[in-house]
Amino acid sequence: MSLIKKIDKDSVEGLEGSLSLFSLPPTNVAINKTNVRELLPLSALNQTGPYLFRLFSDSQYCDLSKTYLYLLSSIERKNTAGEWVPISDTEPTDKHVGVIQNFGSSFIRSLKVNISGIEVFDSSIYYHYRDYIMQELGYSHEIRKALHEAGCYYVDDNDQNLYTNKGFTARASRFAGGQQCETMVKLNFDLARQNALMLNNQDVIFTIHRNNDAFLLLTPPWKTAGAGGVDVWHENAIVKICGKTR
Repeated sequence: MSLIKKIDKDSVEGLEGSLSLFSLPPTNVAINKTNVRELLPLSALNQTGPYLFRLFSDSQYCDLSKTYLYLLSSIERKNTAGEWVPISDTEPTDKHVGVIQNFGSSFIRSLKVNISGIEVFDSSIYYHYRDYIMQELGYSHEIRKALHEAGCYYVDDNDQNLYTNKGFTARASRFAGGQQCETMVKLNFDLARQNALMLNNQDVIFTIHRNNDAFLLLTPPWKTAGAGGVDVWHENAIVKICGKTR
């Protein structure tokens, strides 16, 4: 097999052999400033949902890998007069009312993401199971014990239905005495698992459907969640997104 040879051996190369046309270096990009944007619900919060959060189009690029849901929640029960009141430490049964594992993410039943009128993600109604499995299999014990405690995640060491379970008692303590529990969890969707920034001038809508109280609460056998007089009340919900200006 013969190789191509120059007609004039003294002529210079017309195209440098080291130039790769299919592997161009990335352009230099400078970030002017970074800020966290808070998205409030488009409508008043209620006990059924859904909850819509809208990111209006502007000149900023968004890092969707830093999208978090902030919740401010409390547990209330019905008293003898039929009124909703916060749980207290004076009632023996109230001391054994808590929430399920990973409450911040388990609160979400389904998540939909819509960009400029096009639905780009739909978790179906099993968002809480998918997020929990990915969290258990994708993160080390140290990360789950530290970072994910912000979402009310505490490792269960015994049967989760027992009052002696350390994970259950830790979660229950954050609601004890009628106090409000703050949780912040990272939203789990496809575009949040990559490093590229979303282009500017995009209109994004997050639609969140919540799980019911019977699923979210862990209560003693003699108390029925939701229908029996125990309920989860959420006072505030905010979606936080990292915005960048180039």
